[in-house]
Amino acid sequence: MTDTSVTLTLITPSYRGDFPLFERLSKSVKRHAGPGVRHMVIVPPDDLDLFRTACHSRTILVSTEDVIPVRFHRIPRLLNPLRTRQDLFLRPGIWIPVRGWILQQLAKFGAAITAPSESIAFVDSDVMFVRPVTEDSFKTPDGHLRLYYEKGVCGHFPTHQKWYHNTAKLLDLSSVTPFWGDNYINDLVTWKRSHAQATLDRIEKVTGQPWWKPMAASRTLSEYTLYGVYVTNVLGGIDDQTPTDALLHHTSWYGDVHTNEGRAAFIEALGPDKLAVSIQSYEHLDISIRNTLLDALQARAIEQDAIQMPQGVGN
Repeated sequence: MTDTSVTLTLITPSYRGDFPLFERLSKSVKRHAGPGVRHMVIVPPDDLDLFRTACHSRTILVSTEDVIPVRFHRIPRLLNPLRTRQDLFLRPGIWIPVRGWILQQLAKFGAAITAPSESIAFVDSDVMFVRPVTEDSFKTPDGHLRLYYEKGVCGHFPTHQKWYHNTAKLLDLSSVTPFWGDNYINDLVTWKRSHAQATLDRIEKVTGQPWWKPMAASRTLSEYTLYGVYVTNVLGGIDDQTPTDALLHHTSWYGDVHTNEGRAAFIEALGPDKLAVSIQSYEHLDISIRNTLLDALQARAIEQDAIQMPQGVGN
């Protein structure tokens, strides 16, 4: 149900393994979030007590079972056939195992349609905000909520190709040509709750099943692609989300964070327009080094904002 006092919901799916990263994210939300911002955090039921220790007044802590309308049962590790021991789940009526990362995508949609605000921003655990966060932070100059979108850049990736075909199937689109290669995936992705609900309504109409069932049965799926294709290719001519490829965050995708020289350059490269920083979890950076780097990036943002402030006052 909509809460008129909430203008933006940040949504973070996480788990015990990412807790040290999440702690920094949560502290940054507490520090920088405006009064209309809430942070919905989704974790496995067994991790609720741990994550509760890092919550604050803006946090809405829920379990995956709170946002997915049915319960999935984790397959015991000893019976898990995957060599990587990725989590697998079973649900009566779906007779193939459901991978944990597919279940997380269901949780994102489930959280989106139950969020207390129309505007939503997905934020991974390895992100930290360094500047004030409001609904306006995620809008383009025309005043509309942004939609991260890159045209025709990923069509050569086999994983993306599978996502396009599965998206077309779920949405009953006769061709993948209009969106072949389009990318909607990033660290800070914004949705509208009503469009997320409409995406799921379309899936139910096409498949004749509850939305979670065909999605869970998918062997590969991209929730951001599914939503993005619906908004840009099914709705068509939308005027309440503006496509943009501008990044709101400073990310280690494009930097070296494993050497002193690289980290110094990464700090220096932080732009005054960046809302957040992202040190990808796959960097496997020692937590003390990571936190020192994040402290330096926050200090750099404060320094930049102090320099800019007199200019704004003088205008």
